[in-house]
Amino acid sequence: MKIAVFTDSYYPHVSGVTTTVDKQIQKLAEMGHRIKLFCPKFKKQSRAGQDLPKNIDIIRLPANVPFPGYSTFSVSIPTVTKSLKEIRKFRPDIIHIHTEGGVGWEGLICAKIRKIPIITTLHTFLAHQEYLKHWKIDKFESFQKIAWKYILMIHNQAKLVICPSLAMKKEAVENGLEVNAKVIANGIDLSEYSKVAKASPDKTSENKFHFIYVGRVAVEKSLPVLIKAFKIIAKKQPKTKLTIIGDGPALAGLREMVNHQHLAGQVIFTGQIPHNQLMNSDLISSANTFITPSKTENQPISVLEAMAFGLPLIGVDALGMGELIKHKKNGFLAEPDNHRQIAQYGLKLVNNPQLAGQFGQKSLQMVKQLSLTKTGKELESVYKKTVQQK
Repeated sequence: MKIAVFTDSYYPHVSGVTTTVDKQIQKLAEMGHRIKLFCPKFKKQSRAGQDLPKNIDIIRLPANVPFPGYSTFSVSIPTVTKSLKEIRKFRPDIIHIHTEGGVGWEGLICAKIRKIPIITTLHTFLAHQEYLKHWKIDKFESFQKIAWKYILMIHNQAKLVICPSLAMKKEAVENGLEVNAKVIANGIDLSEYSKVAKASPDKTSENKFHFIYVGRVAVEKSLPVLIKAFKIIAKKQPKTKLTIIGDGPALAGLREMVNHQHLAGQVIFTGQIPHNQLMNSDLISSANTFITPSKTENQPISVLEAMAFGLPLIGVDALGMGELIKHKKNGFLAEPDNHRQIAQYGLKLVNNPQLAGQFGQKSLQMVKQLSLTKTGKELESVYKKTVQQK
């Protein structure tokens, strides 16, 4: 099949959506499909050092406006001229739209003009209150309704909407999704993690307990809650440490908070690390527990990766997180914004390494059901059915 993929999020911008799209198109290419990926044009066109298969072609679209707070992300203004020319030449069987920005709209317009069936993926809870804090409009309920209407203007044009979690499907339907939706996991290539895990250092070699967070450092991730929780943990267990891997507009404020709480020696900020480099390091595999206070997650790749490395998890019981963290089976789910409860669960794992090990083994078992191979086959199946229906 010939598949055109449209996404506003792609390298050099690093995010869960970027990683998901990149891994999925590589899997589809491996399965023999031809892919043409449409994404924004950046000054830095790096793909983090990876080489794409020959049957993947990247088309960079112009007319981008920098997005406040993100040096590697911009908002695309749909002009359609270049993408429509490429679509005419490529003649795809299907168009898959992953985002609701300017590139997503380019995909929709091209599909309508060329009468090509559309599949979309709902990756992010953009209408969630925590995301609306970016624009200082989180306190107005009407803006949440407006945000959902905007998001679904694209998705309601699709033949099928893919949701990585049941929580996303439920919320979309409740807010006006009118077309069929199917839950398909983002998927994770398990072979990448088993190799690194075998070569990782012994976690018991030092008398320390290491928490790790990987993801954007942004307001919607509720990271001040994590710092408050870790302050309690560190007071009772001084040999613990927390590593925060990622970058974002909230980084400077979070550093300031860490210094104010006198945690600078125990909270480590690495900044952004290219995905391949991170996966081939021992930063995640040598940690003891993955921890996140985020209330806005769909099916985060960072959590899937932590599970693939065999880590126990601590998160909050909100949206899609409960589908990956099963309370008291592979980790703990705390109440949203309850830093004391997060700290309580963190201390339980620090004081009971055997329990942490059991949770980690359960994470490994669970993530096998979310493999990229399975996702690739499911995507291929829905593509074929959609084309046949046309």
